[in-house]
Amino acid sequence: MVISTYISSGILLSSLVGISLFRRLSRKAKKPEHLYIEALHCLIRDDKHNAISLLREVVKKDSDHVDAYLLLGNTIRDEFPEQAVKIHQSLTVRPGLSKTMIVEIHKSLAEDYHTLNKIDLAKRECEKILKLERRNKWAVDLLLILSETERDWKKAEHWSRLLKKINRKRSSSDPEKYHIHLGEDKLNSRDLSGAESEFKNAVKINPDSPYPYFYLGKIDMENGKKEAALHQWKQYVTLTPNPKLGIYKEIEGLLFELNRYSEIEGLYRKIVEKYPQNKEAMVRMANHLIEKGDRDKAQTFLEQLKEESLTKNLLKHKISLPEQTDVSVVSGVDSLIKSSLELDQ
Repeated sequence: MVISTYISSGILLSSLVGISLFRRLSRKAKKPEHLYIEALHCLIRDDKHNAISLLREVVKKDSDHVDAYLLLGNTIRDEFPEQAVKIHQSLTVRPGLSKTMIVEIHKSLAEDYHTLNKIDLAKRECEKILKLERRNKWAVDLLLILSETERDWKKAEHWSRLLKKINRKRSSSDPEKYHIHLGEDKLNSRDLSGAESEFKNAVKINPDSPYPYFYLGKIDMENGKKEAALHQWKQYVTLTPNPKLGIYKEIEGLLFELNRYSEIEGLYRKIVEKYPQNKEAMVRMANHLIEKGDRDKAQTFLEQLKEESLTKNLLKHKISLPEQTDVSVVSGVDSLIKSSLELDQ
């Protein structure tokens, strides 16, 4: 019985060794191109380990297989970016490569450096691509990303405009946003004049972008130009459904100070008609009418709004309270309305 077991174990071991040897010999017998195709299949199956092993065999057998070197570097980039750089850099001195292959090598190097956060080197590789292909979308895309990473807004705008020309349509990175970022940076460094210029440039590019008006209003306020600030902020709140917190209070204060408070009703009505989801404007409009004693008008205003919400129902309840209702009760309803604004958003 023991002898039989040993014989069986020996046969099994011999079989496994034989299979392993057969696979090794089989792989060695395969041509580099077949191994390369196998590596591609491994990558499709997300089997990076075997893909790397196969690609290394390819380049051992055929040192002129540039595609295999390129793919090997790309495959190991995430774990060994420095090694990827060495592999891809070695390809740049190969003679007789096509322009398409040279572009692919520089793309890989740009990705390697980007992974290593060596931004200047990544940009250098992209610029080499653009010398070979002036309108290479891939290179411009990456240069745009790198410029935004470095907060180099002038360069970012340049690449955004070029991308728009390449795509022959409006790019997803709208150029006005770079003037807004530049303006914010200048505002933070107290360069009010420079900031104002950038925000005005953003308005010229896209008059429907709300944020330049917000910042222009801030600058006008700092310069003591209250009428101008009011104009800018009114523009701002009519161009965005979600304005910055506290802006309505600022506008109301200015209108009151400039003896133009009667305009507030028309402003809130315009905002609510344009943005029914803007619950804060709805609350301020209703409260304004209640404070004026126009409860019927406030009720009509709410009834005209098709969108239902907890905030709207609480406002209706507030309107229904008798005028002699204790202040603490009204204050409690106002607290519920304030909380409901957060829930409705």
